[in-house]
Amino acid sequence: MIFGRSRKRDTADLPMTPADPVEPQPDEAQNLDSRHLDSRDAETADAQPTPATASATPATDSPSADDTATTAPPVDAPPVDAPAAPAAPEPAAIEALDRAEHGPHDLSEITDREGYLDLGAVLIKPVPGVMLRLEVQEATNRVLAAILDLGESSVQLQAFAAPRSAGLWDEVREQIAADVVAQSGQAHEVHSHFGTELLAAVPAVAGADAGLRVARFIGIDGPRWFLRGVITGAAATDEDRASAIEALFRDVVVVRGTEAMAPRDLLTLTIPGTEEAGGPGDGSTPPGPPERGPEVTQIG
Repeated sequence: MIFGRSRKRDTADLPMTPADPVEPQPDEAQNLDSRHLDSRDAETADAQPTPATASATPATDSPSADDTATTAPPVDAPPVDAPAAPAAPEPAAIEALDRAEHGPHDLSEITDREGYLDLGAVLIKPVPGVMLRLEVQEATNRVLAAILDLGESSVQLQAFAAPRSAGLWDEVREQIAADVVAQSGQAHEVHSHFGTELLAAVPAVAGADAGLRVARFIGIDGPRWFLRGVITGAAATDEDRASAIEALFRDVVVVRGTEAMAPRDLLTLTIPGTEEAGGPGDGSTPPGPPERGPEVTQIG
């Protein structure tokens, strides 16, 4: 894993997963033809005599007893009720995978930290070809987010304190969507194996008409923590490329610590090798006011 460092920026590096497939509607033209056919059949039925068979030879006023009546085979009448076109099958529902089994995990759910890169609030599993960048606040030198880059895709990681009894994602998702719309962007919910995601397209440059970039906002509620992942780049629109980035996100381990924190306070991230300076597990307080989130939609 390659380690890098980036400063706080005001723009997002974003691109879009396709929306949930739209359920096909019944064939209106077929239904319309069926209605016309029913009407036509009804009129024909009123006008024709009832048996549905017709004589092949004209009837005479006084047929002799020796004459043999010749009739044509029965003629099939058009069906009165034409069968409706079969309805298209509904798309299969995507089932959310169990977090405790598939990740992201809590520290209590792993046997040890060996093989992980320790960033304080989160443990990252190193993967060849993946570059780690840390987003640092210039004024306080505080790490605000960890970003994993793989090829043309990225996932930004931020962990927050959460209540014991309730999750944050449903509420946070609504706030992020409102923020995106306020920035002249677009946002709607989609379903994946992570549960309900938010698919958002935001302006490439804040306050400028420079096109939209797309991101997948993923929220995972854990025991007393909330992990937000923001997937951008090719993995936001290409399912084949998304699997590798999603695997990185599922391998994250959150270290909540035991200290009391207000819900939505950002858990402390540290630069590798500096954990002794104060991490989320030792009860120390980082310099400066706590960073609240994750209603902030800025990424990268």
